[in-house]
Amino acid sequence: MNELDRRGIRLAELVAVLSLGTDLGLGQPMEHVLRQCLIALRIAERPDLDEEERAVLYYTALLAYVGCHVDAHEQAKWFGDDLVAKADARMFDFDGGRSDVAYLIGHLGAGRPPLERLRLGMAFLSGAGRRAAGAMFDNHWLATAGLARALQLGDPVLDSLEQTFERWDGRGLCQARGARCPVTARVTAPALPSRSVPGLEQDLRDPDPKVRRAAAREAAKDGDAKLLLEASRDRDQEVAITATDGLGKLHARGELPASELIARVVDKAIDERVRVSAINGLGVVASPEASKTLVE
Repeated sequence: MNELDRRGIRLAELVAVLSLGTDLGLGQPMEHVLRQCLIALRIAERPDLDEEERAVLYYTALLAYVGCHVDAHEQAKWFGDDLVAKADARMFDFDGGRSDVAYLIGHLGAGRPPLERLRLGMAFLSGAGRRAAGAMFDNHWLATAGLARALQLGDPVLDSLEQTFERWDGRGLCQARGARCPVTARVTAPALPSRSVPGLEQDLRDPDPKVRRAAAREAAKDGDAKLLLEASRDRDQEVAITATDGLGKLHARGELPASELIARVVDKAIDERVRVSAINGLGVVASPEASKTLVE
């Protein structure tokens, strides 16, 4: 009996709670990792894994990304916002070829001036960046393996975690093809790229304002407060107004506090027409808080 058992804490529950921290480190909605674990367990119903293999699969799915934010500072150095870099990486099938190049072109030096991005790209290709990227993956594995050992999860879990980012053709990080990969790693892999970030949220980050405008209209129809709050501060006036109009409708239905619209009314950095839209939204429903703002 280990220390956790003596304290009445189930190891499975502890690891599930730890996965919520992984959600934050990946920039994903809460319980995203729990969701990918559930997907993996449902996939496992097809190959009919035994109870022991399902336990290995459970811990593999929950811990696969636990080490991915231990060097966030280094990720930010090369790729800008590390949360965006990690979220977008799920949309690429890294095979050592075109997909890798496409990812690097889109993310190296993200958010920096063009000349600085060019210098950073050259530094990366000269070898320093490649070595840094390799060290990042090593650090992620060392952190994950260290935690698995501390929790006494056993060699089957360690072996499965080590092969989690392998590809079906052996061109992944570990170069283990087919049967050389534990079945638990092979079952986990299809669940890992699953995104909890809705498609609209991704579209609202698109560099093309036309895409963001269409996404804002859809978010307004859906009444998605989280997306509308973010889009209401978009640099494109049409996106911001559409989103703010949507917030006004949510406020009218009692689904959004007046404070959110008030914050946009008083923020001088926001476009004047967007602030007017927020004022209109406040005027739909009479409340002491809204009345005070409108009077001022």
